[in-house]
Amino acid sequence: MLPDEGPSALADIAQRMGVQSNYASKYKKSLIEAGVVGDVGQGHYTVELPGFKEYVREALT
Repeated sequence: MLPDEGPSALADIAQRMGVQSNYASKYKKSLIEAGVVGDVGQGHYTVELPGFKEYVREALT
């Protein structure tokens, strides 16, 4: 989800991971339950934790 400025499509996330969408969905469900990711509809998701996306970007550089 880091490369996306707005909501991320599950299909794009799965493609970047090199897995099928159903495999990525298992992790999506866990992240939604934990409050890390939010469902914005039509197969798109956002990072819900304030500042988390920026923190991870900085940690990886």
